[in-house]
Amino acid sequence: ARIISIDAGALVARTTNGAATATEEYATNDVMSDHFLFDGATEEGVQFRFHMPADWDGNAVNAKFYWDAATGASASDGVTWGIAMQAFQDNDALDNAFGTSVDTDDAVIAVGDLHVTALSSDITIAGSPSAGDLVIAEVTRVVGDANDTMTEDAKLVGVTIHYTANIANFDGQLGITIDGAGSAISTGSKGFLRVPYDCTITAAQLLADQSGSIVIDVLKDTYANFPPTDPADSICASALPTLSSSQKSEDTTLTGWTTSVTKGDVLGFVVDSASTVTRVSLSLIVTK
Repeated sequence: ARIISIDAGALVARTTNGAATATEEYATNDVMSDHFLFDGATEEGVQFRFHMPADWDGNAVNAKFYWDAATGASASDGVTWGIAMQAFQDNDALDNAFGTSVDTDDAVIAVGDLHVTALSSDITIAGSPSAGDLVIAEVTRVVGDANDTMTEDAKLVGVTIHYTANIANFDGQLGITIDGAGSAISTGSKGFLRVPYDCTITAAQLLADQSGSIVIDVLKDTYANFPPTDPADSICASALPTLSSSQKSEDTTLTGWTTSVTKGDVLGFVVDSASTVTRVSLSLIVTK
């Protein structure tokens, strides 16, 4: 999950039953805190705005609340925070209903301590939300909840919004650089790489220090079966990454390749033949 941080300075009190803003200096070390004071008897609220990031996957989001308790509160007193959201696009009416409020319970540890709630249940954003939309969120203290037992003010310091990124089309790369230390690259095994995530290979690129020729085989096997063997574990069929009197090449067709790779698999790289080039990088372009 990825996080959007909302500080108290970005919060705006409602005109109707809005929480009061306050600034406090903690005495010993002069630490300053901006926060909003939420009453223990009347349900009060604040709001904030943010844009859904471009990489949001469109699913429900979650929240955490950062707060402190006012003087007089006792350990284990309960506080319940609620949050609801509404998404807006061009030409949407701004005076629109929020989605269903989601409540999160917490309890006092000690006055003067930072309290961080557990991650909320899933929050469904009302409207037809999509990446890039303006979202307005409302936070309330749900004093009518049976778990909200603290009679003193609750000081809201900030909120974090947690969302899942869409990385289905995220490009990355795996590969190896082979260095002949100033001499033409020799044949044979040149190294191994353990794959850190599930992915699909979409292209193979070769970049050399000079024009020349090289053929590299790519092997794959499970970690349990390490090391992969040549040629039994080749994933390249007959379309091995190749430079032929050239300094660069790219293959996006990958005819016959086994392109699916599983997290934890081990790739091996073997030079079948080479001439002239003394340094070459093989990059396997992948999508996660």
